[in-house]
Amino acid sequence: MKNIILGIFLFLSLILVFAKSHFEYYHFLFPLILIYALWLFERRKKKSVRRKILVGGLLLLNICILFISDSLLYKKINSELYYWTEQKLTVNHFKGKPDNTSEHTATVFPSMVGKISRVYNYPSYVILAADKNNDSWIKKELYSDSVENLKKMDSLLNHEKRHLDLTEIYNRKAIDSIDNLVLPSYQLKYDIVEYFFKISDSVNDEYDKETEHGANSKIQLKWDNYIDSRLHLEKKTTHNTVYN
Repeated sequence: MKNIILGIFLFLSLILVFAKSHFEYYHFLFPLILIYALWLFERRKKKSVRRKILVGGLLLLNICILFISDSLLYKKINSELYYWTEQKLTVNHFKGKPDNTSEHTATVFPSMVGKISRVYNYPSYVILAADKNNDSWIKKELYSDSVENLKKMDSLLNHEKRHLDLTEIYNRKAIDSIDNLVLPSYQLKYDIVEYFFKISDSVNDEYDKETEHGANSKIQLKWDNYIDSRLHLEKKTTHNTVYN
């Protein structure tokens, strides 16, 4: 009978692993309840060494489920995406095949991705700014190893990184808006994320238009400083002209 009950605990723990990885129907109280129930069931029972190892393993599994970061788990499961960081982009970031019919020399695909809880979990969302860098491309063959072209490449990479930075700004706005609500519904949280992503998409278009896709170094520098101030990053003082 005891082995059957432990088998049930194991089954429920595995369900929690699945729920945690899919997030929407996971709640942090679930592993806490299992840990407490297992402790109540086992605290006065005489256990063999094998049983102690099994019980200890179940407790450790549920503790890991409880404390592993939801956003970290999401990133590991969806490792094909590039998630926003403060780090500069490199040429190796772009893994897609260049569009030779395009007049542009590089393209990124910034987005807001993640999961939203349907059971009032805390946190109630995993929302991240990311780039589909398997699709993002760059025409690196246009740049030689000359100092001038390396500077142009540096400016181009900066311009493309700013698209991701702009998306991160509105990603944070979406998070702040959700955090200021009391028990918002799934649909309301979804609508908020969609609303701010549409704005970020529009602002990214405006950014390209004003900077002439990075060719206007003076306007690019204004956008650089604006973005840095919104993300609390160190401001730029100089900027190279991009080749486009």
